[in-house]
Amino acid sequence: MQTSFCPAAGNGIIYQPEYDSESLYDTGAGGTDPVKGKGNFVAETRQIQEKSKEDFRKEFLELVRRGINTGMTEEELMTLVQKGYEEEQR
Repeated sequence: MQTSFCPAAGNGIIYQPEYDSESLYDTGAGGTDPVKGKGNFVAETRQIQEKSKEDFRKEFLELVRRGINTGMTEEELMTLVQKGYEEEQR
């Protein structure tokens, strides 16, 4: 696994599975090619997002179970989710 510094990524470290940092900034006859390896990055990002969503679903359902076990009604739980969502959108 190779990581390199990427100013375009907010001064962060990015994973580059197929290309080293020199090839990303090569200014040969064709100039730079900033999209090399993009397909792999997009596919990996989708996999990470799907895993994150699944983890969230499990955590959320556990919170729902805890709410039910403490006596919350469906209406109270739905109101809590709706208000939380609205607050986070601001």
